[in-house]
Amino acid sequence: MNWQIVLKRPVTRLFAIFCVIGRFIMSTEIKRIENVFDITTRLLGAIEPQGESNIDEVRFENLKQTIDVTEDLIDKIIMVARHKDRHEFSMNKAGKEADKFIDRLRERLA
Repeated sequence: MNWQIVLKRPVTRLFAIFCVIGRFIMSTEIKRIENVFDITTRLLGAIEPQGESNIDEVRFENLKQTIDVTEDLIDKIIMVARHKDRHEFSMNKAGKEADKFIDRLRERLA
């Protein structure tokens, strides 16, 4: 199956992602992946352009989806960071950790 053609259509791409997840869960040949980053990058696909139009078109779509997921995750972290001044220990702890991440992210982007 030509995955580059299949993965261009959003609905088909979602189906393909579920198929990949199913293969990870059901197959005994594929090693179990423990790392969430590895799973996410495998599902979203490569994003680095290669200088070949057909490959780069697919990778550009992968990049846009990776950006969307990253923005959503950062939004969630920002919401948690708002709890850094709460009196409840667990909320304060999570808020401070999220706030530290945001500070590190600012430094990396500066």
